[in-house]
Amino acid sequence: MNPDESGTYRVIEAHESEFSDPITVSKGDEIEVSERDTEWDGWLWCVDSAGTAGWIPSRNLRKT
Repeated sequence: MNPDESGTYRVIEAHESEFSDPITVSKGDEIEVSERDTEWDGWLWCVDSAGTAGWIPSRNLRKT
């Protein structure tokens, strides 16, 4: 992950994970991104305002 990819992002498309205790975001939410998956291209590790973390497709996010 490039250093300029971490930080605050705005959700541009809702995402709901299929895993237990998932991170669920809605369009317009702001989340923190801390890393990019090296095995699965296009996925970012995100933390929402409640502290729930999970992988979200990068296509669903835009850097603020």
